[in-house]
Amino acid sequence: AVALALVLDGSGSMNRDFHTQREETARAVESPQVVEAIQRQGAVAVAVHQFATEVRVEVPWQLLRTEADAQQLARAIRSIQFMNGPDTYISRALNVATHYFDELDACIPDQQIIDLSTDGVDPGVQQMADARDTAQSVGIRINVIAVGQPEDANVLREYAMTPDGFVLHTVRWSEYASLFRRKIILELAHSSPWSN
Repeated sequence: AVALALVLDGSGSMNRDFHTQREETARAVESPQVVEAIQRQGAVAVAVHQFATEVRVEVPWQLLRTEADAQQLARAIRSIQFMNGPDTYISRALNVATHYFDELDACIPDQQIIDLSTDGVDPGVQQMADARDTAQSVGIRINVIAVGQPEDANVLREYAMTPDGFVLHTVRWSEYASLFRRKIILELAHSSPWSN
């Protein structure tokens, strides 16, 4: 199985966009394309975190095999309440998500992936890089959807993404759903945006 830790930005800058992030994540999870990818994979383990200054595990590990499993996860995602924290501590989110893979006992994954969604960067880029390196050292890949300024996407590419990961960037939340759906399908296909 593939194990995906979905990490959603709950910082104050998301005040107008958190609903979009949450809803489009849920819609992507239950979309026919992602359900088909899950069924091809056989099983996918998913957990959902929200971060700002602190980090919360919003949905514990769930093993998805069927369309009904995906719809159940989508309902759980839609029930997440906005944290509205003052800071964007990506480093803390990556550390919590990394250690939370130790709680996965439903399967032994052949891939462990952190899916980070954010509209900002950590106030300490070195801490972000340290958290990335910790994840990489235990075989976890970090992929990112960066929404907003290209400069922030470049920082995330340099300090948050693992060498085997990728960053997908858009300036508009209206494009988030298609990017997120594409990202999960690529991950379940053991691929990247630049594979042939």
